[in-house]
Amino acid sequence: MVDKSDWMEKARGDLGKLTKDQLIEKIIQKRKETFSKTGKRNVATSKSHERRCKKLLTEWAGVEFRRRRVEGRGDDVSVVEGVADIIPVEGKILFAIESKKGEDFSLDGLFLNSHGARFTKWWHQVNYDAKLLTEKLGAKRWPLLFFKPHPNWDWVAVPIKCFENEILVSKNYPSDFYGGKCWFQHISYDAYRWIGPVTHNIATSTKNKVMEALDLEPCIMCRWKDFATNVDPQSIFVQT
Repeated sequence: MVDKSDWMEKARGDLGKLTKDQLIEKIIQKRKETFSKTGKRNVATSKSHERRCKKLLTEWAGVEFRRRRVEGRGDDVSVVEGVADIIPVEGKILFAIESKKGEDFSLDGLFLNSHGARFTKWWHQVNYDAKLLTEKLGAKRWPLLFFKPHPNWDWVAVPIKCFENEILVSKNYPSDFYGGKCWFQHISYDAYRWIGPVTHNIATSTKNKVMEALDLEPCIMCRWKDFATNVDPQSIFVQT
């Protein structure tokens, strides 16, 4: 068994033999390896969350949903494939659906910095996706965001207007019962009405950024369990 102190001493000796340029190159290579591992881990986590959301939607709607197959947000053959994380196998929906998770989500951070908070970055992306769909399909599409305020909690965010305009309706009560308001427990975040345009990167690359300013939809946040229990799943689909 190699003694740890001997191994460390040898490692220091090996580094000491390198030139300055070789040492810098070694550090750069090590950082690339670290970032690569982190990136792969983040991608795996993101795909796992998308599968989770796909399962929740399928169980709720009684219609199979799947993850998109086309990456990016350009002029794809299928617009929906290009911008939505999750789509139904059959039928069309009124929403662009994104799934996000991150350890730095914070309601306190959202109240402290409405423009730069992690949630706002997520909400900006799905608002942009809904804008693209609206422009290319010629019909209004709304943002719907799955997110995790905690690793074990499934939450969603949708525009307040989806309740005010009775786009999302109850599976249990007639519309005159709730009168254009969300009728189950939720958090209403309306700061996006008055903070003005929010600017974030819409490109998939963080190196070649494309900044886009958007007026974001004021939103309602709630537990997925409460949403699924109360909202009629048929109301997210385009009625033909």
